[in-house]
Amino acid sequence: MTDHDDALPAIYEEKVARQSRALHTESILAQDTFLEDLCEHVANGGSAIDFCEYTKEIRYSAFVKWVNKDPERKKLYNEAEEARVEWFVRKIIDELQSVGMSDIRGIYGPDGTLLPPSDWPSSITKAIAGVETVEHYDKDGNVFEHTKKVKLWDKIKAIELLGVQFGMFNRVKKFEGKVTLEQLIAGSYEEKK
Repeated sequence: MTDHDDALPAIYEEKVARQSRALHTESILAQDTFLEDLCEHVANGGSAIDFCEYTKEIRYSAFVKWVNKDPERKKLYNEAEEARVEWFVRKIIDELQSVGMSDIRGIYGPDGTLLPPSDWPSSITKAIAGVETVEHYDKDGNVFEHTKKVKLWDKIKAIELLGVQFGMFNRVKKFEGKVTLEQLIAGSYEEKK
């Protein structure tokens, strides 16, 4: 048996695998709800790549070729991508709002002690960057006290980003009067000095 003879079964197996993958891809793409399901996934912030390759086990490149062959399919997919952008914008604003408008009193019990994290309201957990626990030991090595430090995300930065998003802060300097091109050029030279 030669090396050439060994290569033939491997080539045949690869060809069969490609044909099998192609048949699987065709059957998935032919499903009535495939495009609808994918578009819903994408419009809700999901990835078309993940949907194709991990959920349906087809290659993303095959999906792209398939969707681009039909103008109606392409239109539906483009609309889903536009909806995903809106979803991301809304999600980012919601996260910033959770940080900027958080009230950490909800993580403490009536007696002023820190509640277990599982009891914290989700609206506040979004504002928490981390929790550090330090144990204090006595001379015998027994824990006698826990100190917990709760670190929050920057509330002022979140409020600033929200304000900028909604145009609350006007950062453009306005001036009235007439300025000639020569004055603008001369002014730019003065700024460099």
